[in-house]
Amino acid sequence: MLSNEFVRALPASRGYGNYLAGVPGIQGTGLGASATPSNNFFTARGGRSSEGNIQIDGMNVGSSVGGGGVSGYQYDMSNASEVQVTIAGGLAEVDRGGPAFNMIPKTGGNTFSGFYFASLAGKWSQGSNIDAELESYGFVDQAALIRNWDTNFAFSGPILRDKLWQAEYMVSAVRDHTLALACIRLGQPSAHGRGMDSLPESVTRPLLESMIRHLSSDELWRAFDAVLGSLTSEVNQADPALGLRVSRELSSLSCEPPA
Repeated sequence: MLSNEFVRALPASRGYGNYLAGVPGIQGTGLGASATPSNNFFTARGGRSSEGNIQIDGMNVGSSVGGGGVSGYQYDMSNASEVQVTIAGGLAEVDRGGPAFNMIPKTGGNTFSGFYFASLAGKWSQGSNIDAELESYGFVDQAALIRNWDTNFAFSGPILRDKLWQAEYMVSAVRDHTLALACIRLGQPSAHGRGMDSLPESVTRPLLESMIRHLSSDELWRAFDAVLGSLTSEVNQADPALGLRVSRELSSLSCEPPA
């Protein structure tokens, strides 16, 4: 079992392939502690390379093509309370003899908690051991990494109605996350807001509309709509395809205040 503490301390991006790299006995395609979230076929003990299976709370969620139990879906690893990995010897409800990677989602509770993860790699994080002698033998440097980053945010707690300060806190958290994404995209330090004052006005001015002027239901809805628009715009800047998917999800949250 990979506990929540292990998952949070893992020095790699938040993809299940990066987690599997920390499990003894698992073999797979491209497993490693990389800065890029990876989706991998995996197996154990000499089985077929595609027989590893992905589950959420015990339910198979991978593709069945070719017997492989994985898919291109990016699983929400930050909202897993723990991860259970069965290498072999599955029980009767398992449909194959290979390993299983089972994510247990977080459930409700009365405690508020949050999590933020960011990784960044680029030319500054690489080295080369190709010297003049090796070059004379025909060795050359591999293609260099220009820039790679990953960010992950999660916040959870009980659902409470008419809690205006709680709503203000959550709107501010989304705004802070949007500013951190902009810092990463533009090469500014994102930790503790150190690079936010260096962001261009094209990023910061729209976010002024998300500042809450007073605690009322109408004002909170207005600020909430504004901050969701800024978040969608920032995601679009980094990845238009991802931005389209995110906007569809966020549009269900943005609506007129209840009468």
